[in-house]
Amino acid sequence: EFDQKFVDQFLDRHRKAPIKAVLLLQNGFSGIGNWMADEILWRAKIHPARPAGKLRERQRAAVLRETKFVAERSLETLGRDYSDPPRSWLIHQRWKRKGICPKHRTPLQRATIGGRTTAWCSHCQKAVRF
Repeated sequence: EFDQKFVDQFLDRHRKAPIKAVLLLQNGFSGIGNWMADEILWRAKIHPARPAGKLRERQRAAVLRETKFVAERSLETLGRDYSDPPRSWLIHQRWKRKGICPKHRTPLQRATIGGRTTAWCSHCQKAVRF
């Protein structure tokens, strides 16, 4: 069952890996792809390079909550009639060369994390010493 206990155990097993890379592991987060992982972390306000084992309890709860929200809402919109997610989502900016955060209008940062292009807002998703 995909619940908090499962998520906590999965994050603990991959504690040294960046959370972005962990979200892309299909044996834990089935169906979550690159853009969805960025969306989840942006909504949860977690920097994508943060090691999974360094997430606090409230951040782990946010990962579960936002994973469920993004997956369910994506299925509702994309699965129904191939329409785009709401305009307030990060996905609409993450592919743009000069993409900006939908909340703060700050330029998105980009890097390769876990072998995948990753976009995040440095205002929403503050980097901390790991």
